[in-house]
Amino acid sequence: MRGLGLLVATCFLYSCTRSTPPNSAGVPTAEQTPPATPAVEAPPVRQTPVPAETLLALLPPSSTIPEVAEVLPPSSGRKVLGEGSVVLSVSQEVRFRNGGYLWMMVSDYGAAPSQLYAELDRIRNPAKDYPSQQLELLHRPEGIGYVVWDPLSRNGRLRAVVARRFLIQAEGGDVPASLVWARLLELFPLPQYQQLVSQQR
Repeated sequence: MRGLGLLVATCFLYSCTRSTPPNSAGVPTAEQTPPATPAVEAPPVRQTPVPAETLLALLPPSSTIPEVAEVLPPSSGRKVLGEGSVVLSVSQEVRFRNGGYLWMMVSDYGAAPSQLYAELDRIRNPAKDYPSQQLELLHRPEGIGYVVWDPLSRNGRLRAVVARRFLIQAEGGDVPASLVWARLLELFPLPQYQQLVSQQR
């Protein structure tokens, strides 16, 4: 009986100390946990562009922009890039009481996903036009972008991609101090962008 107990103890110690041979096939077994892989952003699916009147509703309402003296009529455009890639855009300009202006554009890249990736690369690598400009990166749940502006002349520009589909651009000069360049993106109705994408799924 004593010899049997010694044999069991020896087998137990051997099974605990022996190394498990590597899996030559590279396939995880029940005892192995596969290494964690970094999450990869899925490429956007090509979608039908939304109508121009729908895009127009994605521009900031003039009532939300301070010190506006005049709102010019909106315009729309269509760019065909080949292989079924089409970008629709709408733009509008407002003029301020101090003589300054702000031009804004929204473009739908739903039918041009590869071109959207190129825009994202530009946004991730922004640059100033000259050293005295202020540059700020924008990170929001709806998307990413940047704004660059001159605190003296109040000239600046905004560029952002929202809902992994829409490119927002804005440029202005002599913008009133009550319009903060770093918060310009917040004038756009951002929740509507994601709602529009969700409705098309």
